[in-house]
Amino acid sequence: LWVDCLSFLRAEDMQAAGTRLCRSLAGADVPAEVAARFRVLGVLRTTGGTVRRWPSERWTRLYAMALASVGEISRVLATYAPDHVGGATGLAASVIFGVADAHLSCLQRAPVILACVEWKSCRLDLVAPARIIRMASELADLGLWRPASDLLRTHDRDPRSPNPYPRCTIGQRGEEDADAFTMICKFLIDRLYSATYVNESVDDALDLSRAVAAGRAAVHNAPFPATVAPGEFLRAAYASLELGRATSLMGQFVGLGVLVRPCRDAEPIHAPPEGNRWSAQAKAESYFREGLEHLENSLRRMGGGDNMEEPWKMEEAFAATLAARGGLLYCASSVSDLLHQPLDIFPKSGKWGTVTARNLTHASLSDLTGSFCRLQTKIDACGPSVDVQRACADPSVPRGALILQARTAKDLAKVMGFASRMGNVPGNRQSVFFDYSLVVCIELFGPHHPSTKNVKNLIDYYVGTELEDLEDLNVARIAAGVNRWLQDGRSGDRMRSALVTSLSPSVPTFGGTYP
Repeated sequence: LWVDCLSFLRAEDMQAAGTRLCRSLAGADVPAEVAARFRVLGVLRTTGGTVRRWPSERWTRLYAMALASVGEISRVLATYAPDHVGGATGLAASVIFGVADAHLSCLQRAPVILACVEWKSCRLDLVAPARIIRMASELADLGLWRPASDLLRTHDRDPRSPNPYPRCTIGQRGEEDADAFTMICKFLIDRLYSATYVNESVDDALDLSRAVAAGRAAVHNAPFPATVAPGEFLRAAYASLELGRATSLMGQFVGLGVLVRPCRDAEPIHAPPEGNRWSAQAKAESYFREGLEHLENSLRRMGGGDNMEEPWKMEEAFAATLAARGGLLYCASSVSDLLHQPLDIFPKSGKWGTVTARNLTHASLSDLTGSFCRLQTKIDACGPSVDVQRACADPSVPRGALILQARTAKDLAKVMGFASRMGNVPGNRQSVFFDYSLVVCIELFGPHHPSTKNVKNLIDYYVGTELEDLEDLNVARIAAGVNRWLQDGRSGDRMRSALVTSLSPSVPTFGGTYP
């Protein structure tokens, strides 16, 4: 009865209601906290969920935050999903408290969830940083990467401050700060990659500069530990990974002439060339070097990912870093190909050594293939049969590993298309990787997610197959073809051997840690 009565109250009325409630419950000493807790649990009663409250949080603040979101959610629902206006309170609770909600699947097409993170009015500074990070992760999982990064957003650094890094919204130096910077960088880069094509957009240029600045701050706040402590080690590895991805894209944007002047916090870190004048090529080379330095260092420290206490997480981190290096090499090859100039990005005898677009493309294929095959072998070992759809539903296979595989397969297919112009890789090899990526994205995200649409656009462009509406797509038929390919022994060492040995000339290693 009290739960139903409290559903009509505003946050400022909680104290009086809590006092009356405590009298009925024979004397709790925190009236407002008790009332707020009952209200939150009442909201979640229909979902069967539970609420985690961090020590720094109070129930009254959590309830006020949820209440502040309900009105805005109701207005958005009235526009995008009028049949579900009554679920506004449950939706707010599901986002803030991490409880699954039945309405979420049908609301992925609309920006309803954004109303839950109107942080200017909801006072996110009153809740735990870990809750903000979890909320941002949920937004990013729905493909709402920019709002997710805004939730954790950085402020431009104060030019009067000796600190060269931006400040984070959650504001505490330490683990949460490093995690937040890493996630800001990741979310912004994921959004840019989902756009399919490189665009001359002011928003893209700003997001890319913010991603590089956030990545540098993440690496600064999460150095590799002197001893192997899995939590700290993984935090440092993922910070280096996201900075490597950000500098890869920045180097490509600058080298292709799409972005002329990065923001102040994202300028190249290396000394300018002789004459103190930066050319587009010299700037691009600086970003590629920076990314390679961090990715190579991370790969060396992980040592193959076999000697840590958390094998799945380390395996995933190693595969992601290897794929990121492959992505960087592809970005560099596209710049080298456009400029018809070799790039000076690899260390050689203490100096930077130049490499051609052809060699960069081969090295990119080697990294991407090695990453995909390495992780796919581990995924296949989790079940009695090789089935990509079953793997997506298997709780023993981490969701992050499957998302990484989908991204790596998509990038591998794209690089194969680029390499086929050089006559070294048959273009028909790429379709199965696109199919793999499409099936995983549909199974994990649904047909309307930006990542799913991105794969569809790439298939239309590279393969020339105009797919039907994704809602009506026969996913089982496509998955069956992918499963046959995997079962024929094309995964693991055999797949990598078949792909790499088909490249001519042989893939150069440049002294790197290629597996």
